[in-house]
Order: sequence, then structure tokens, then C-alpha cells
Amino acid sequence: MKIGRNALCPCGSGKKYKHCCLFGGRKLPVKQRSNFVNPMDKRIYDPVNAMMITRRLFLNIHKRRLSSKPHIKAYKKIRKLHAEIFKNMQDYHESGKFKWETDPNYVSKHPPSIDDYNEITLVNSQFDTTTDVGINAFMDIMIYKAASNMNCIVEEFINNKHYRKPEKIELLQSMLKSRLGLFEIIKKDSEEGYVHIREVFTGREYKTTDIALSYESDDINVYYYMRIITHQGISFNSGIAMPFKKTDPFIQKFITEYIQNYDPQDEFIRFTELYNQYTQNPNEFLIITNH
Repeated sequence: MKIGRNALCPCGSGKKYKHCCLFGGRKLPVKQRSNFVNPMDKRIYDPVNAMMITRRLFLNIHKRRLSSKPHIKAYKKIRKLHAEIFKNMQDYHESGKFKWETDPNYVSKHPPSIDDYNEITLVNSQFDTTTDVGINAFMDIMIYKAASNMNCIVEEFINNKHYRKPEKIELLQSMLKSRLGLFEIIKKDSEEGYVHIREVFTGREYKTTDIALSYESDDINVYYYMRIITHQGISFNSGIAMPFKKTDPFIQKFITEYIQNYDPQDEFIRFTELYNQYTQNPNEFLIITNH
């Protein structure tokens, strides 16, 4: 039987014959295409996956629209340099060159009260390095300054003069001064790729450059536990980022307890508590990471 040019191609592609196999295109017998899956088939349609694909599509459009802006170009340059340094630090740790230890002679500037001497607090957490959150959490305490009496890779790189280039040395100093804390979003500027955040316990505010987060619209009612680096006037999130719903009873109790007696030197303890809680009871968020 002669097939019309505008008829559906018998190979099963769904295209017109003239746009498919008429001129010797990749012709496949119908039975060889029996595994063909139509992504819009209602019998197998996955709304979550479809939503993620749509969000990523629009996020990519959002990224391209911002890419020509001078501050975004500067931000990407810093992120690229930070990624290079971070990778070198991972390799440094994996090679066994870094030994994590605490200073037994360290004396806190905020000595504990008499009552505190009667209680020994054990900081305990096991990092699941098969997950992104576990890897980022583990590397965070290795790379950055987790507590005043602990060493870190950033500090070691600075003291050993690991880098010679001024731009890398300057970024190391910014990494050493970075802030780890619980933040809430107070305003977004999707036109410029900015996210304004406030640290819950100190009230300190930052205008961060975060292309993906500035695009998202459903995370205003979320706290983020993350690290903020400020370098050359540009603030951005690095590594670990754990979201907690503001309605979560745990996070509400956590804030109430720590806000009454906040001490910046307790950040490692807060970090451990939040990591343990998040990995045991992770909130289900559709978050697109910022690359």
C-alpha cells in the first residue's frame, strides 16, 4: 500500500511520513518500537517528575536571562574559584594529609558556669557519606572552622601557604570568616538574582546572590541552616543547606531554647543537633540546587 506524505509514519514515531522515513531516515519496524514511552501517557504520568522538569526548564531560562549582568558574572567567577579550592581541599583530606584534632590547652573566652561543670556534653553524629547532605556536612566541619578549639583545612592552607596567588589567598581568608547558622528569607529579587536573608539568632542580614533560590517561590516559610561566605562584597551559600519548615515543632522548640541563651561558640553543637534531626526526619522539599 502506498503511504501518503502527510500520513502518520508506519514506524510508530508519531511523525508525518515526509518528516520521518520517506527519505531514508532511521526506519524501525513497529515491534522494535514496542518499548517507546510517551511521557504524557496518563497511565504512567509522574506529576512530580514532570513538575521538576518544568521547573528546571524555567530555571535555565532564568539563569540565561541573568548571565549577562556584571554582578552575576563576578559571582560566577568567585564560585568557580571557590569550587576549585573546595575540590583541592577534598583531595587534600582524602589523601590523608589533614588530621582533624582539638586543642586541649584552649581556654574559652566565655567560661562555663559552675553548674555546667557537673554535666559533660557529648557531641555525637555519624555522617552518611553516601548522601549529598552527609558529604557536605562532613566536609563542612573538616574545611571550615567548626569551633575555636578545632583546626580546619582552610586554616591549614593559610598557615602552610598552600597557595601563592593573591586571589586564592584572599578567598581563603573569606572562607575562614564565613558564617554557619540558621537563616530565614525576608525578601527576594528575582530580577537581579538576590535573596535577602536574616540570621535567626543574631538578626544579622545578608543580601546573597543565589540564582536558583531567587527563582523559587515556595520556600518563604522555611528556615535554612547553611553557610554564608562574603567575598569582595558578594555573599553566597556554600556546601551544606538543610531546610526546616517553620511549622516544624522541633525547629520551633530549638529556636526557643537557644534564643534565650545564645552563645556563638555553641554553633558546632547546634550544627550537630540540626544535622541529626534533618537526616532522621528530612522534610520533603522540591529544591533545585544552585550551580
